[in-house]
Amino acid sequence: MQLAYRFSEEASPDITINWSLWKRRVRLTADGTEIQPARGRRFVVPMRDGGRRIVEVRTGLDLSPVLVTDDGTSTRLLPRLAWWRLLLIFLPVIAWEGGALGGLFAGFGILVNAGIMRRVLPTGTQIVAGLTVTVLSVVGYLIVALALFPPR
Repeated sequence: MQLAYRFSEEASPDITINWSLWKRRVRLTADGTEIQPARGRRFVVPMRDGGRRIVEVRTGLDLSPVLVTDDGTSTRLLPRLAWWRLLLIFLPVIAWEGGALGGLFAGFGILVNAGIMRRVLPTGTQIVAGLTVTVLSVVGYLIVALALFPPR
């Protein structure tokens, strides 16, 4: 997902943030030049007047990117998700009843649902897709669990 940002200062470069929830990767460019991370998701952004700003891209609780600057301000790069979208994202947690294996399937379902809810799709399509992913994660867990640990 490609997001644009500018600092409030006059000397701010045009910042583009390529953010991927799937790959947990962040790439940042300032005025078209890619900036390598200084540490983790922390970047040193050169300003047009010769100064520098340090920014960090974090993931919020609703799985959306938040830009934190060196002066302590946080900027949400995407709008908050509605409560029902968050519910659909975390609905695969019902597969978590099965310990680590259930957690694996639940985590995969959560990531897929988060990607679906962040896409620009009709609301009905998002609901059907989110419920389908939840059912598939639970059924997938049951199939694998029964194959690994058949009832006696």
